[in-house]
Formats: sequence, structure tokens, C-alpha cells
Amino acid sequence: MRMGRVRVFAAVFLISLAAAGLAWADPATDAYNEGNRLFDAGQVRESIAYYDRAIRLNPGDADVYNNRGIAYAQLDQPQRALQDYTEAIRLNPSHANAYFNRGLAHRKLGQNDRAIQDYTEASRINPHDAEAYIARGSAYVALRQLQRALQDYTEAIRLNPHHAMAYYNRCTVNLQLSQPSRALEECHEALRLNPKNVDAYYNRGVAYRKLGQHDRGIQDFTEAIRLNPQDAEFYYSRGQAHHDLGQFERALHDYEQVLRLDPNFTKVLFDRAKTLMQLKQFDRAIEGFTGAIRVNPRDDEAYRFRGVTRTLKGDPSGAIADLDKAIEINPKNAQAYGDRGIARLLLWKDVDAQRDFAKCYELDSTLRQSFASLIEKAKAKRAGKL
Repeated sequence: MRMGRVRVFAAVFLISLAAAGLAWADPATDAYNEGNRLFDAGQVRESIAYYDRAIRLNPGDADVYNNRGIAYAQLDQPQRALQDYTEAIRLNPSHANAYFNRGLAHRKLGQNDRAIQDYTEASRINPHDAEAYIARGSAYVALRQLQRALQDYTEAIRLNPHHAMAYYNRCTVNLQLSQPSRALEECHEALRLNPKNVDAYYNRGVAYRKLGQHDRGIQDFTEAIRLNPQDAEFYYSRGQAHHDLGQFERALHDYEQVLRLDPNFTKVLFDRAKTLMQLKQFDRAIEGFTGAIRVNPRDDEAYRFRGVTRTLKGDPSGAIADLDKAIEINPKNAQAYGDRGIARLLLWKDVDAQRDFAKCYELDSTLRQSFASLIEKAKAKRAGKL
């Protein structure tokens, strides 16, 4: 089973509004307030000029540096934002918002350890701020420290039991920890608090699918698609769930939608080709596996399935060439030995076939029963009985 994405969101920037209500108190405050007004109106670039003026008139105001940093961050200039947050902290070492926002800038720059330090300081200054715990949890996720992330999301929920994003993030971590039942509970709560969280539907669908409840997974993926019909990942996961249920036509339709939305969504190529094979559209399947191999020439399973498709199409010699390549790439691919044995049986190469079956069972003894029926079918086919 190939699992889809797991999303973790960081918190929003925290703006400082200490001067609100003090309009026209002095020129520096006037400029600061005008900068805030322009920022709130979406005129982010224009707001910076007023923050610059406020700083020239009053270079000791930490809030202005914090807010100018937010403006730079919105313009995707994290390094300049970082400088402003650092100056805000120098001017006011107890500025929790500046620590929080500097943490976001560090994360944007891939500096997760530094981000954690800043979020920790923000939560020390303001221990009741759930957002700092959520943001730190997301940084821990980026570092694969999942248990620490869970602790932070749990603390955020303790501080704010109605924080939908904290439940959602805890769901994502439980998915990564292969705890789908727990993830399911978290997604239920996230959706109760925020029924429009499209990604919570998606992740709950992933959890249902991992629990083998494919019908429910399809329902959630369908709802995610209704809320956001342009997301190729949603169609991909629903296609996988349809495939799990043997609904190959529906799976194929979803995979076609994936490629329509995102022609570069290359991981769907293998799944689509496999579905075409199961629909007995062998030429299209071979073409599809060839596309997957073009993207990843070291994909032993793509070679293996292309070989199986050639066997089904009646080309065991071509199949053997593909299966040879699969085994060359991955000598421990037990299925590839068994599949090559079937192709060799069809060509009356019984001794070579028996060697392949022996190697297959040596690598994975559980395959003996499934190949037993395939061997009987291959022998009947070459004898003209099928």
C-alpha cells in the first residue's frame, strides 16, 4: 500500500498592536499605525515604507521591527524578516511574538533546531499560548521527533480544547507512527470542530484505508475532492482505495484525473499501468509500465509487472527479459523469480523454471501456495487445455 501525503501546518504570524488606539499621538506612532493599516489591507509592500519611517523616528520600538519582519516574511524574504525579529528581541527580550515569528522564519530557512529554541522561549514567556506549542510540534515533526511533537500538540489541546488544528496535527503524527486507530479519533474531533478542513477528510480517509475500511476511505476522499477538486493527491488516494476493492474501472478513472490535473504526478504511472493490466488492456499497461521505468529506471517492480503483463499477453520471451532486469536490480525480489518461472514453463524450459521456483520459495516461503495454482494453469495452457 502506498500511502499519500501527511500534512502538518505551522501557526500564523503574531502581529504586535501595542500602539492601537494611540493614533496621531506622535509622528512615529502615526507611521506605525499607517503601516499596520496598509498591511491589514493587503498592501504589504507599501506598509514597509511606513514601518521604515517609524523606525527612523523611533529606533527603539520593538513592535515596529516585529511587524516589519512579518511584512518581509509575507513577501517571502525570510532572511530580512529574521533580522527584524532579532532586533525586536534585542530591544525587548520578553517579546514573545518576536520569538514566535523568528521561529517561523527559521523554519522557512530549514533551521528547525533554532526554530524550536525560539518557540520554547515564546512558550516560556507566554505559557498559555497554544500556538507556540503547535508551531514547535511542527518543527519536531520536520526533525522526525514525533513523540515530542505529540506532546506539544497535546499541550496545545490542554490549553485550548477547541483547537481543531491541534487535533488535526496530532492525527498526522499518529499516521506517521502507524497508529491509524488513534489518527482516526483525532481526525473525527478535528472535523467536529472544523467541518471544512479538507485535509482532515483526506487524512481520515488514509486512516480508514490503513484499517482496511476502504468504503469509508472513499467517502472521505470524495468529500475532500468536493471541497478541493483540483488536488491530484485526493484522486490518487481514492483511486488506490477503489483498486483495493477491485473496482478497477473507477480506479482508472481517478488515476486519469490525477494525470489531467498534474502531468508530473509520476507516482501514479505505476498504479495506473497495474490497473490497466488487471483490466486486460495489456498494450496500454505495457506502455504505462514503460513510462514508469522511464521516470525511475531502477524500479524493479515496474519491470516485474511489465514482464507479467507480457506473459499475460502471450509473450513469455519478452517477459523473461523484463524479469531478468527486475532480478538484476533487486536479487531479493522473490515474486520476480516466481514470475520468471511461469514464463519459462510456458516456453517448456522446465529445469530453469524449477530453479526459479526454488529461489522464489527460498526468499519467501509464503508464495508457494499462490504459485502452485499459477504453475498448474501454465502447464494447462502450454498443453492447449486453456
